[in-house]
Amino acid sequence: FFDSDHFRDGIVPVPGALQALRELRTKCDLVVITSRQNAIRSATERWVESHFPGVFEDLFFCNHFALDGESVSKAEMCSRVGADLLIDDNPGYASDCAGSGLDVILFDYKSSYPWSKACEEHENIRRCADWEEILDKIEELYFRPTLPPIGA
Repeated sequence: FFDSDHFRDGIVPVPGALQALRELRTKCDLVVITSRQNAIRSATERWVESHFPGVFEDLFFCNHFALDGESVSKAEMCSRVGADLLIDDNPGYASDCAGSGLDVILFDYKSSYPWSKACEEHENIRRCADWEEILDKIEELYFRPTLPPIGA
């Protein structure tokens, strides 16, 4: 499957992703942290580079469900690489990373991902339904100046 035309050509990025990531790239370093196994590293790297050329600094593989090699949680990998924010559509990874203190955007494209619905509430998790909303949330969290309270 991972060497098939379907994997290479049939899985397409969510609309708006490339433009949003290019915009974010001007403000911060971007990396991919994936749960994918080392066994499909080459196919994944080719897919990322073909759809997001020059966008990411690096790709990190957590190697989940692998039969060989070290498996690392996304929270641990985020800690290792010094990530400030994770954008993910998996509520388990979102909760784990939020619980470790990381800011998380739980992506549920146009509220159409049934697997993203069941996520525990956490102050570090923000839900977003498209890339424009993600950009707005990141701007709010990291780039807008905070003003002191009136009268302070």
